[in-house]
Amino acid sequence: MSVKNTSLIVAILITMVVWSCKKDDETVNYNPYHNPGLLPPVDTNKPIVLEPGSFQYLYDGVFGITCANSGCHDGNFPPDFRTIYSSYNTLVRHPVITNDAQNTYTYRVEPGNSEKSLIYARLTINIPNTSGLMPAVVDQESDWYDKKDEYILMIKEWIDAGAPDTYGNLPGSSNLKPQVTGLMAFSSGSTTNPLPRLDNKPTNPIIIPKGPVDLWFAFSDDKTAPADFTYMELKSSYELFDFSTAESFAINASTPISGKDFWNQSTSFTHKATLNFPNDTSSTFIFLRTYLQDEAPEDTSIVPNDGTNDIMRSYFTLKVDSL
Repeated sequence: MSVKNTSLIVAILITMVVWSCKKDDETVNYNPYHNPGLLPPVDTNKPIVLEPGSFQYLYDGVFGITCANSGCHDGNFPPDFRTIYSSYNTLVRHPVITNDAQNTYTYRVEPGNSEKSLIYARLTINIPNTSGLMPAVVDQESDWYDKKDEYILMIKEWIDAGAPDTYGNLPGSSNLKPQVTGLMAFSSGSTTNPLPRLDNKPTNPIIIPKGPVDLWFAFSDDKTAPADFTYMELKSSYELFDFSTAESFAINASTPISGKDFWNQSTSFTHKATLNFPNDTSSTFIFLRTYLQDEAPEDTSIVPNDGTNDIMRSYFTLKVDSL
């Protein structure tokens, strides 16, 4: 065999080995959420909402920017649209204050029935003895006039689909399901300097070291204080959707600490769970789910769940790595 042919064969073999090693390395370090399309914009701490018609989308486009303007539903008048959580809790299955002459409406939002939901009526018809069609005032930042018909249709479809919450949970049979509003992680025993999220993006997985870490949770519910929840459990899995053999951890009340919730608003974190992953290698992803019950034990809230969007699932993911 000539020197030229031998050199060619060696070059091919080297290329194959390098490509194989690169492929293996990419597989080991593959980040299922490291997609620029899923990351928040550079100039804002708010996550991108990928699903038009979801409650997050409606809050960003309508309830938050259009309805929570000064002197209106900013805490002065119900419903309370100051946060995404107060918006949901003061809309869905919340009794009405004003009504029409026939007392048509029982709730501001009656899941599954937009025609019996007062919020939809207030956007589409002028009910006598009320302040007229909503919104009464529109701020300059709102695109309501440009997208009014689109937003109203989305609100109708969201209600008719059962009025799912931010995680895709449908309301319980007797009340609303508990929600997780924030998640932070600390080295075990510490409550200062929260562990960072991947690339410092507020909805990316949290980077944790090998060893014990404390996960802190903020909760919200329409009727029940988190301290009175009847059941709390945390599960961790190496599979995104399979939690059948997941390890369980207790979530316990603790002295509250302050921090930022999912929407970058200050809130109180009241419960924590301690996890320990001594055998995990770097770049291992750990997916989390919480299981919560309030005063309606038949209606368990699973956060996140199979119907939760990718941004929310990313927020509840850990990545074991060196810090």
